[in-house]
Amino acid sequence: NATSLELQFTKMMDGRIPDKSFDFELMDDAGKVLQTVKSMGSTVSFAPLSFNEVGEHIYYAHETNTTDSTIDYDTDLIQIKVSVTADPDDATKLKAMAQITGDTTFNNTSKPASLTISKKVEGIGDQSRSFTFDVMLTDRDNKPVNGSFVTDVSDGTQSSVTFVDGKAQVTIPANARLTIHGLDAYTSYQVREPVDA
Repeated sequence: NATSLELQFTKMMDGRIPDKSFDFELMDDAGKVLQTVKSMGSTVSFAPLSFNEVGEHIYYAHETNTTDSTIDYDTDLIQIKVSVTADPDDATKLKAMAQITGDTTFNNTSKPASLTISKKVEGIGDQSRSFTFDVMLTDRDNKPVNGSFVTDVSDGTQSSVTFVDGKAQVTIPANARLTIHGLDAYTSYQVREPVDA
């Protein structure tokens, strides 16, 4: 009698259950693609594999969609060795066992983000001035972001800015852009130019 085995893996994004699906392939030992599936939440489930005789089989599972430039993808190729044996309690039946080499969780992470603020001044006045902006940052849990981040200005100036309780001030020359680097991908921001700036 034939037996079957379902292979299931876990998918995480930044240590959390993803809010979108990712694509995965199951291949045989020769590299032939047997199945292509999409993750559902944190679950990656391949259709059951059927076996009708005693033997050993090698399979490989991996993630395939790696085109989003904002994500560092898990590039692991997971090996699955399936051993099909006779059931010790009933020789007419088969039993399949899987031995997995590697982590059964595919972990993707978001690449750091940046925030660019620009100041455009029209007319002949204030062209040589610098302007101050209040910047407020919160993380994905709506908590204030603290710490120092590298900044650079479009005129070539490089510096850093330190956020305390999610707040900091930056100064930008007229008609220039300032970029804050190394922010977490899920950072939310508010930028305000004081009235008296």
